[in-house]
Amino acid sequence: MDKVVLAYIAGFFDGEGCVGLNRSNTRERFAYRLEVQITQVDKAPLEFIKQFFGGSLSVSKRSLINPKRQDCWHLVWADKSAESFLRALLPYLIVKREKTLLVLRYRDLPHLNNIENIKQMNNKSKEEAMKLNQSIINKRRVIYDEWKTLV
Repeated sequence: MDKVVLAYIAGFFDGEGCVGLNRSNTRERFAYRLEVQITQVDKAPLEFIKQFFGGSLSVSKRSLINPKRQDCWHLVWADKSAESFLRALLPYLIVKREKTLLVLRYRDLPHLNNIENIKQMNNKSKEEAMKLNQSIINKRRVIYDEWKTLV
């Protein structure tokens, strides 16, 4: 992709975007979801960005509640697509750079109980597997706590 286009999108995202690491409680442990969003009253720049990075484009009809307010457009990516978007823009980010580096560090952690973890463990016991998973969970919590200080 053209560097000028990436720089433009990164600048737009720096000013109008949001990096979220959302936590939900599931089955005795927390799950974290990376979500990236750009919100804007003008749909055109979001459609331009969507051409390159996909995402989900939706509108909040704020004018229905109050005719003096404008409708608001949202372009959203989650998890893998959010990660791809952030990795592409990273060299050009200024304002959102620190948050982006942090959430990418989170995304680089292994997934719990996935096939790669099982391959790493070979003949390790279930107890060792649980320790590995707990280690990953602890690292996620540390990153999430650090991310909260940047919000």
